Amino acid sequence: MTSNQRSRPLTQWNLGAFTYSASGNSSNTLASPPEAKQKEAAKPPATPPPLAMPRPSRPKDPLPPPQIPTLSENPWSTYEEVLSFPKRQVCLARRRGNYAELVNVQQLRQDPSSVAHVVETVNRVIHPSFLHLVRCYRYANRSFLIWEPTEFSLTQVLGSACTISEVEIASIVHAILKGIQHLRDRGKALATLDNDQILFTEAGAVKIAGVERSCDIDPSVMNADTLKLRKLAETVLRLMKKNGAHHAWSPAAQGLPEKLRTEPLDRLLQDEVFTQSNDGGELKSLVSVVNKTAFHNFGFPAQKENPL
Repeated sequence: MTSNQRSRPLTQWNLGAFTYSASGNSSNTLASPPEAKQKEAAKPPATPPPLAMPRPSRPKDPLPPPQIPTLSENPWSTYEEVLSFPKRQVCLARRRGNYAELVNVQQLRQDPSSVAHVVETVNRVIHPSFLHLVRCYRYANRSFLIWEPTEFSLTQVLGSACTISEVEIASIVHAILKGIQHLRDRGKALATLDNDQILFTEAGAVKIAGVERSCDIDPSVMNADTLKLRKLAETVLRLMKKNGAHHAWSPAAQGLPEKLRTEPLDRLLQDEVFTQSNDGGELKSLVSVVNKTAFHNFGFPAQKENPL
C-alpha cells in the first residue's frame, strides 16, 4: 500500500452541533452541519443584560506604605523623658546620645492585639496631614507609641495673645481638609476633631492626631457633620474672633465657615481662599509667636534613669 492510499474511510466524530473531521493530509477543522446553522439562524437575538451602575472606585496607593516597626525592648534604653503633656497623655523625649532627635512618647496599657490594631490603622492611612507614627515598643506588659514631635495644639493658638492672618487660617484649614479627603476616599472619617487634636510642628506643618480612632463610614451618610466639616467651621469662627470684632476680613474669608457647612469637600479644596496657601511654611512665624505668648502646661520629670 502506498502512502497516498488509505486502508479505511475517513473517520468522523459527531460532537453535538459540531462534526470533527480527521484527515491525514490536512489540519483538523470544526464544521457546523446545515441543520445546526438553520436552528442558529432561527433563534431570536439575545437580549443584552442591563447595564450595572458603576460603583465609585477608591484610589489605590501606587506603592504600599512602609510598615511601622514594632520592637520588643525597653524604649527608655533608647530615649529619655524631657517634658510631659498631661492633657495629651504623652511626653517629649530625646534620643540618648543624640539630643537633637526629639519624639513624643505615648504610653498605653491596652491589650497587645488592640495596640496592633492601632498601629495597623495608622499604617493604612498614612498622609502628610496626619501625625506620623515612628515606631512602637512593647515592654513590661505596656506599649509605647513613638510619634513625631510637635510644638503645641490649636488650643494654645486660641489661648495665645497673637492675632492671626487669612493666609494662616487658610493654611490650617487646607491641611485639615486634605486629611479629611484622604480618609473619605478610603471610606473612613475622623471620630472627632477637637482643638487638642490639631497640632503644629516647629516647621509650621499642621498635623491631625487621633487618626487611629477613625471609623468606617458608608458614602451615603457622608456629609458636613460626619466628615467633621461643620466642626471645622466652628473652629474657623473662633480663630477669626481672635482679631477682634472690627477686623476687616476679605469676602472669601468671611464666607469660608458657611462653605464648610454647605459645599462638597472636593469643591471646597478648590476655593479661592486657598489660592495663597500652599502649606509651605506660612505658619512658621505663627508657631514662633505662639510659643512665646501661649501658656503651656508642662510637667518636668523627676531625675531618674528609667521612668518605668
